[in-house]
Amino acid sequence: MRDPSFLARFAWLSIAAAILIIGFKTMADPVTGSVGLLSDALEPIVNLVGALMALAMVAITAWLVPPGIFLDTKTAEMLISASTERRAS
Repeated sequence: MRDPSFLARFAWLSIAAAILIIGFKTMADPVTGSVGLLSDALEPIVNLVGALMALAMVAITAWLVPPGIFLDTKTAEMLISASTERRAS
């Protein structure tokens, strides 16, 4: 796993891009008078929600996993099975 701050940069970049696209398409609506363009401006909202979710997941992972721990698939499965076993007992 890479450094969470490194991964968070990409989430922030995606958030900024989604906001810019929404703004540009919303500003273009009065110029063109196209209702289709305005409705198309709503599509990046889904991208914005996805980017916010990605940022939240990176932040939660950074908070839960101690620094210096490499979280690969095998380690993640081990942690999940350990937490499941605790709940079962």
